[in-house]
Amino acid sequence: MGSADDPVLDSFTVTDQTQYNNTDYVVDYQLSNVSASNFSQVVVTFDDNANNWADATETSTAQPNGSVTYAQGGTEGDTYTITVEVENENGLVVDSGSVDDVADGSNSQYP
Repeated sequence: MGSADDPVLDSFTVTDQTQYNNTDYVVDYQLSNVSASNFSQVVVTFDDNANNWADATETSTAQPNGSVTYAQGGTEGDTYTITVEVENENGLVVDSGSVDDVADGSNSQYP
């Protein structure tokens, strides 16, 4: 998506710790080609396809590896689209990836 000098999203893992109707996710990501001069943040969007009130966005400035968490009651069994976006120093999205995951305790991996 970005130029050769921009950070790259290598992969991310969604750990689904959902139980007792409480959705809990941990998203661990790995970046490459990242430095303090070309990186701003990672933005992770949790889009509950069944309940808009459960949507959330979390950010992290950790690099080259980091994680974000999400917790929401009452959404076990809902399908989420989880999107990880990497922003460069200008706040522009230069790489991204997404996975769909059912909040059921099973993990997902990108790519």
